[in-house]
Amino acid sequence: MKDTCIVFDSSADCKNQEFDDVFVLPTTIISNKNGKVTTYKDGVDITIEEVEKNENEGHFYSTAAVNPSLALELFTKLSKDYKMVYVFPIPGTISPGGVNSLNLAASEFDNVIIVEQSMVSLMSRWEILDLLELKKNNLLDLPHIKEVVNYYAQNIAAALVTRDLSFLINGGRIKKVTGMIAKLLNIIPINSFDREGVTQRLKVMKIDKIPNAIEKYFSTFLNDFKWENVERVGLLSSKLQSPKFKIKEIENLIKNTFAKKLPKGIVFETGGLPAVIACHTGPNYIAFLVLMKKEKI
Repeated sequence: MKDTCIVFDSSADCKNQEFDDVFVLPTTIISNKNGKVTTYKDGVDITIEEVEKNENEGHFYSTAAVNPSLALELFTKLSKDYKMVYVFPIPGTISPGGVNSLNLAASEFDNVIIVEQSMVSLMSRWEILDLLELKKNNLLDLPHIKEVVNYYAQNIAAALVTRDLSFLINGGRIKKVTGMIAKLLNIIPINSFDREGVTQRLKVMKIDKIPNAIEKYFSTFLNDFKWENVERVGLLSSKLQSPKFKIKEIENLIKNTFAKKLPKGIVFETGGLPAVIACHTGPNYIAFLVLMKKEKI
């Protein structure tokens, strides 16, 4: 029997068994086209490219938690193969049902532990890498895991820029009146994505004002925020981009503004959001993430 393993769901930027002893459960993506409802397993039956292509054509998706039967099947196997199984659901601020369904499945096993956390996407990948470092040093136990989870909750934040708020509205992430005002005034909204979930915080009228708005948000949300204390930085954007939303222009503006402020050796980590998250942001987004330095665990 092996010692420990880690389980995330597909809201994390990680493929199943991409790393040794790390497993990924697919969340559920639901399509309703002209009354025909189709359910997909994220990353198994549907890709981010398919989701963004259909969203660009005006299609909306909804999402649901990991199917409890899939979780039960995986936990049954892992509970026999490992002494301890640590499970990290999608944050409860995003999907309370995601936490509940995995709690229900885990209750059948003494060695399957649910650890509530607040990361998704690239932020989860960074968290996984730190958890694997604990495992490498034989420190992957609940007290050390909670140190990592609490550290990320306090020292990471992301600014989400999206031109079309209809997807966030459709998923209930922001209020309809916010979207109406933004569209009426031709405002580019910046939404925070942190331990409090997705919250609209700042509005800017022009693209060239975006970096200042992002810096203001980070300075407000993160204690003692200084660029020289940044440990990792991510810049994520949709794969399929609408010519109506100048994503490349905004990306270059963010890079040119902040690159010179980052500590030496820190580079932008790029990519995109997982499909289950992109279902709510829509196909035209940019997410800018920062993680502050931490003491050695």
